[in-house]
Amino acid sequence: MNRLVLVIFFSLMIKSVFATSPHGEKLEMNCSICHNSDNWSIIERDSFNHDVTHFPLIGKHKIVDCKKCHSDLEFSNVKSQCAACHADVHQNKAGQDCERCHNQENWKTMIFDHKKTVFPLTGRHSKLECLKCHADGYANISTACVDCHIKDYNSVTDPNHVESNFSKDCFTCHNTDSWSNTSFNHNKSTIFQLKGKHIGLSCKSCHEKGFKNTSSLCVNCHLKDYTATQKLNHEVAKISKECGTCHTESAWKPSTFNHNSGTSFPLNGAHMKADCTNCHSSNFASTSTTCVDCHIKDYLAAKNPNHVAADFSKDCQNCHNTTSRSPAKFDHNKFTSFPITGGHTGVECKSCHSTGYRGRSTACISCHQKNYDSTIYPNHNVAKFSKECLNCHTIKSWKPSTFNHSTSTSFSLVGGHKDIKCTKCHTNIFSGTSTDCYSCHESNYKSTTQPNHATMKISTHCESCHNITAWKSTNFKHDTQHFPIFSQKHKGVWNTCVECHTNMSNFAQFSCIKCHQHADKTAVDRIHIKVKDYEYTNSSCYSCHPKGKKLKS
Repeated sequence: MNRLVLVIFFSLMIKSVFATSPHGEKLEMNCSICHNSDNWSIIERDSFNHDVTHFPLIGKHKIVDCKKCHSDLEFSNVKSQCAACHADVHQNKAGQDCERCHNQENWKTMIFDHKKTVFPLTGRHSKLECLKCHADGYANISTACVDCHIKDYNSVTDPNHVESNFSKDCFTCHNTDSWSNTSFNHNKSTIFQLKGKHIGLSCKSCHEKGFKNTSSLCVNCHLKDYTATQKLNHEVAKISKECGTCHTESAWKPSTFNHNSGTSFPLNGAHMKADCTNCHSSNFASTSTTCVDCHIKDYLAAKNPNHVAADFSKDCQNCHNTTSRSPAKFDHNKFTSFPITGGHTGVECKSCHSTGYRGRSTACISCHQKNYDSTIYPNHNVAKFSKECLNCHTIKSWKPSTFNHSTSTSFSLVGGHKDIKCTKCHTNIFSGTSTDCYSCHESNYKSTTQPNHATMKISTHCESCHNITAWKSTNFKHDTQHFPIFSQKHKGVWNTCVECHTNMSNFAQFSCIKCHQHADKTAVDRIHIKVKDYEYTNSSCYSCHPKGKKLKS
C-alpha cells in the first residue's frame, strides 16, 4: 500500500515539475518504459522496442549508444538518412543513398553490385579501387574505355596510337585482362583477311601512314614490287595492277596467273609453253586474240604455198591449230560452200586455186574448161553442150558420163532408143535437137519400098505406124483402124496397096469399084434401087459396107 502511494506521489511531482516533456510534445508514451522510480537518470534502454519507430535497429545499430543518434532529448529531431549520422567521406560525389554500397553490419564491407550497372567489372577492373574510375564522382560516369585510358592511348609508342590515328575504341584491340596483350583480330574486324605471308607481318608494313582508311588493294603496298620487276617490266608492258590476278598471298614468286580462266584466250597446244613476251611484247592490256596479229610474220614468210601471192585468208585457224603450225589441215567441207568429195578428194590445192584462194567460183566449168574444150567424142564446143558439167558428169569420175536423157530432156530414151549412140541423133549439135521422129528417121522413110513411103507420100508422123521398139514392126492396124484386108472376105485377095489406093499421094482416096468390077452402073443401080441414099461412088460403098460384107436384105 505504501508503495502505491509513493508512485502516485512521484507522478504528481513529475507532472508538477515538468509541465512539458523534454522529448518534445510529439512523444506520447509511458515514461516507465525507459525510466524507473529509483533513479530517473538511469535509462532502461533494452526495455524500449525501437522497432515500433520507422527506423528498426539492426546490425551495428543495435549496440550503438542512443546518444550517438539522439544528441538532444527531443527524439523527433533525429533523421533516418544515413548521411545524417555518417559523415560523407565521398564529398557528396557518391550521392546520399549509402545503402547502395554499405550495410548496417559492417560499414567498411562494400555490398555494391557493379554487374547491375551498364558497365560490369571484369578482368583487372574487378580489382581496382573505386576512385580509380570515380575520382570525380559516381554519377554520369562514361563507360568508354578511352575516358579512363586516354593517358595510355597517348603514351603508347609501339605503335604510336596518336600518329597512327588509331581508333579510340579500345576494345577493338584490348581486353580487361591485360592492357599490353592486344587481342585485335584482323580477320574479324576488317575486310582484309590476313593469310599466307601477311600473317606475322609487322603492322607498320601496311599501316605506315596510319590505320584508318587503309586501302585493301595489293598495289598500295606492293607498288615498289610492281615497278621494280625487270624480267617482265610491268610498267612498260602495262600489266594490270590487280596483283591478285597473277600473284597469291603465299608467295610473290612464282606468279600463278591462269590464262585460261583469267582471259578470253585459253592457252593450249604450243601456246602453253610460249613465253609471255612472245605475244605481250609491249602491252598486256587489250592484247588482240586474233592469230594473225601475232603470226603476221609467219603468214608473210610462208612460201609453200605463198600465202600473200595466193591471197590466203588471214583467219589462221581455218588451216592451222595451236598444236603445230604444219602440216596445215584446212577443212574444206567446214569452211567453204564446196565440200571435197569423190574425185576431188586428195587433189592438190593448186589444181583449183592456181590463181588464188579468195572468191573462187564453185562452178565445175571454172576448173574443167580444158576438159570441156578438149573433148572430141562428142565435141562439146561444136555440139554446144551445156557447161553445167553435172548434167552429164559426177564428182566421182569425169568418165563415163552419167547424163540421164530421160530426166534431163523431154525425150526419154526407151525401146530401140535405149542403147543407141548419142551421135546417131546428135551428129553435130546437142542443144535444140528436134524430138520429131522424121528428123532422125528421114533415111528410113525414104528407103522404104513396101510401101514406098516417099512415092506414096505417106505421113511423116512415123509414130502413126511405127513404135520405138522396132522400126519394122509397125503398129499400124488396117483392119481395126480402117478396113479389114487381112481378115474376112479381103484376106489374101490383094497383093499391093495400089490395088485399092489408086492415088499413092493420098491414101485417103481408095476405089472399091475397081476391084469389084462395078463398071455397069445401070446394073448396080438396079440392085440398090431400094437402098436409101444410095450413090454409085466409092465412099458410098464404104459407108454401107465398112467391113466388106453384103448387107442382109
